[in-house]
Amino acid sequence: MYTNNFIQEGSIDAFSEKIIFVIDLVCEFGSDKIVKSHVLYMIKRAIDIFVHIKLDINANHKFAFITIDSNGAKWICNFSSDSKILINALEDVEQINETEPAQYFEVDSIFNVLSKQLNLHEMLTNNAVRLILLYSRSFTLPKINTANLKKLIKYQHFFIDVLYIHDPELSNSKCKEIHAQLSKLITSSNSYNMKSSYDPVDIHNFMSKLLSHPVQRICGFDKMI
Repeated sequence: MYTNNFIQEGSIDAFSEKIIFVIDLVCEFGSDKIVKSHVLYMIKRAIDIFVHIKLDINANHKFAFITIDSNGAKWICNFSSDSKILINALEDVEQINETEPAQYFEVDSIFNVLSKQLNLHEMLTNNAVRLILLYSRSFTLPKINTANLKKLIKYQHFFIDVLYIHDPELSNSKCKEIHAQLSKLITSSNSYNMKSSYDPVDIHNFMSKLLSHPVQRICGFDKMI
């Protein structure tokens, strides 16, 4: 169990996290652009609140940002505990409108960015590293290379959380298939796989659940909410 190993190494409270937010910028044709733009705004505000609360809990937590669009993933903000730097980076993030949604999104592009930016072996010595994917497309299926995923999850203190934000009433969407694909990223009972509507209350509610340190969670809690 992850928890036992963390406890043996020291206090869980003192075991800081390095959290990487992956933010989806794409607004697809067929979704309400006004609503989707509002969702991106709410995501940025929710991350803002998340960062400040986590830093109040432990000032040693650090955060970084990756954005994703039809061209892949891009690292836009290095790890920092400075909330001003982080929020300024968020403010520069803008929605990308697509008239023709792509058939697939290559999740590998995220893993490739991670491998270029991070030395996970060194980083995981004194930190937990958590990737939080905020995916908000309704027509583009995430394509996952399980071989590359296995390279990441071999690290015991690396975790992936998924929050899929979508419109459940959108006709002809692929929301069910997308959520099923995203579920393949969850390989640990300490990780959360959740889905939210576009409602701001829902987004903030689920983001608040992501505040918990992975090793302090109730296994399977995401399936009860």
